[in-house]
Amino acid sequence: MVASSGNGLGCYDKKLYGSDDIRLRVVTALWGGYFAERQSCNENGYSIDRYDHWFRSNPDGAEASNLATPDEIWPQAPVAERIVDENWSVIKELAAELQSRTWEPIKQLPSKSQWWKDGDTMAKYVVGEEVIEILKAGGIPATLL
Repeated sequence: MVASSGNGLGCYDKKLYGSDDIRLRVVTALWGGYFAERQSCNENGYSIDRYDHWFRSNPDGAEASNLATPDEIWPQAPVAERIVDENWSVIKELAAELQSRTWEPIKQLPSKSQWWKDGDTMAKYVVGEEVIEILKAGGIPATLL
């Protein structure tokens, strides 16, 4: 999902965080968000913070810090960077699908967390099942938990 201000959000099921494997996958996915954003910025002539600064100043970094120790978090960055590089064409397809969607009123999350900026009223959405279909079509094994 993305709001009209450009703020976006990917959702994770926090009930699954008890498993070490799933915890590290979520940390890798959080890093993946950064590296995908960086790649997009690079392709479109925008600047982005270095990953260490981004991590410390971004809510995703805070989320990762709640999931794992620094010794678990930082080694996942190059793993995520490699995954994004290897799958960039599919990631771009997913982004293009999101951009093609019609603006609709922002939907409240079950957690009631506000992911958009004050003043935003509209957003675009690609939901879990649709994301899975796009990833699978691009050769990325994906499962909705």
